[in-house]
Amino acid sequence: MAEPPVLAADMRLWRSDGVAATVRAVTALGVFVVVDGERSPSVVDPRRWRLAAACDYCDQAAEVQLIDGQPWDVLCRLHARDHFDRPADWVRPIPQRVVRALWSTCRELW
Repeated sequence: MAEPPVLAADMRLWRSDGVAATVRAVTALGVFVVVDGERSPSVVDPRRWRLAAACDYCDQAAEVQLIDGQPWDVLCRLHARDHFDRPADWVRPIPQRVVRALWSTCRELW
């Protein structure tokens, strides 16, 4: 069985209900994340989360999806280039339904 990953700031996490978040800090008090769409970090139970799916072209966390592709056609910030903050016609933020569909294939944290 593979060792669980060491959580660190800026890692992307997904939850089974389709929620995505970014780790802000890992302290003795817990794992602090900022859930997409929120501003303030909150403490979460890492057993309910998994690492986000990897980009199609590297091992970085996926953050956008190709619009006309398959659900698993996902890209990291680097490979989405300048289209992460302003999605173009060919990429979009990964919808919650896609996160839910891909969640079972993601690496467990615990």
